Amino acid sequence: MDRLAGITAFVRVAERGGFSAAARHLNLSTSTVSDQVQALENALGVRLLNRTTRRVSLTEIGREYYERCSQILHELAEADEVASALQVTPRGRLRVYSHQGVTRLTAEVATRFLYLAPELAAPLPDEAGVVEVVPLLRELILHVLKLRMLHPDTPEQDRLARLLVDLLLAARPIDLALPLPADRRAVAFADQVRDTPGESAGLADLARRAGASLRTLQRLFPAETGLTLEAWRQKARLITAAAALSGGAPVAVTAADCGYDSPSAFITAFKRQFGVTPGRYRPAPP
Repeated sequence: MDRLAGITAFVRVAERGGFSAAARHLNLSTSTVSDQVQALENALGVRLLNRTTRRVSLTEIGREYYERCSQILHELAEADEVASALQVTPRGRLRVYSHQGVTRLTAEVATRFLYLAPELAAPLPDEAGVVEVVPLLRELILHVLKLRMLHPDTPEQDRLARLLVDLLLAARPIDLALPLPADRRAVAFADQVRDTPGESAGLADLARRAGASLRTLQRLFPAETGLTLEAWRQKARLITAAAALSGGAPVAVTAADCGYDSPSAFITAFKRQFGVTPGRYRPAPP
């Protein structure tokens, strides 16, 4: 028998004065609660409850056993709360690994941590990545965080955990990786582009400011980042735009701030890079 389930059923029957009330509290059938208590009594070889057609009362042994068991359940509940709190608020040193090409983003973000058991997380990719958080996934994450700890032996919570994994697997990947060069001159050029994405100066002028010729940078960037100089600059601008849009910036303003002459040109480039229009990145109205 499940000793903990039997003890829990017994304590709730004693506290609520009957099997029906305890069953409602535990979200179980009355017969299940009765069977659990009976199994506990059989295992102990004692009678814990006096049962009549009108009421249920504790025997002398039952009163002593109840005092001890209620304390045990209370301490278990406290232990669960401590474990859940440590899960929600991680302590100690947190080491985060990411692809070297993940660029910096200067935008307001909401950070949430979810820890999945290895067997549950097995279908998920091993490498780090960025995915689109659709409204359903967002609300599910917030709901799971409110529950604090999901218990696999609780059917509805097990379904929530598996739904979370399914939604993560179905989430659309977002390419926010911007490979960074190693050469100091290429790095100086990259810093200029990321710091002032709307800079109207041509590539030759930016290269000169970085202490290199345009031809040198056009050779370095494909070798060190896998992207041409022109493609790298455009991707850096669009990643900055995605962050601005997520913060609520209008599309037209974002286009101008990121160096595009017109919103239509910006929308075309954005959709080519991310597969969706810029409006998809703007926060939904409250």
